[in-house]
Amino acid sequence: MTLLLELPSETVLRNTFERALTGILDGSMAAAPECNGLDEQTRAALNALVGVKTRRASKILAARTEFVRQLDGTHLEQSHADWAALVRRPMRTVSI
Repeated sequence: MTLLLELPSETVLRNTFERALTGILDGSMAAAPECNGLDEQTRAALNALVGVKTRRASKILAARTEFVRQLDGTHLEQSHADWAALVRRPMRTVSI
């Protein structure tokens, strides 16, 4: 079986982000949806807004910043660096 994964276009991602942000701010969404193209960091920043009623500007800015980092590849680069560091880490041996 072959599974083809088509990545959403930037336009689709932008629309998805704006819908999630609006839904979280107006209370119609309990959390940022998964499996829609938004990465973990962007969803976490959106979810930090859930239930926040006052002084939201800094959290909205943080969510928008994380989304820009997703679009410009910063999150992907960091993920690759994290995995590379794990691979380079010496393995521990355990005696039985």
